Amino acid sequence: MAKPHVYIAGPYSTGDVGQNIHNAIKVADRIVEMGGIPFIPHTMTHLWHIVLPHEYEFWIEYDLAWLAKCDVLYRLPGESPGADREMAFAMDHYIMIATTETLPGIIAAFPRLHRRPPPIEADVTTMPKPAERRKWWLP
Repeated sequence: MAKPHVYIAGPYSTGDVGQNIHNAIKVADRIVEMGGIPFIPHTMTHLWHIVLPHEYEFWIEYDLAWLAKCDVLYRLPGESPGADREMAFAMDHYIMIATTETLPGIIAAFPRLHRRPPPIEADVTTMPKPAERRKWWLP
């Protein structure tokens, strides 16, 4: 059975970094219990940044590259400019966005859901602008 890859977006550097990582890991464990495959950028990059620091934009580009490979974005609560950019990216790229309420249903129904909308054979000049496309996946 296909399992959704769920990207966990949320605060990392705003507030207590350790608590933010803790919160992301707890959610990841619940995603596994529901049948999903979580991706936690917090844990992927934390030690790397301690050993070899990079600029903020490096991490954003890195995270967006991973997000593009995921099926669902789950947004943790809390202020996070990076997570806000990840949300906008997900909406612009037709990646499903889950809330605490919708995540169990999305994971349960995933085998029947389409990862992305089918390709459109159309002139790209007639395609909706990104802000208009965002409405398509909003819960």
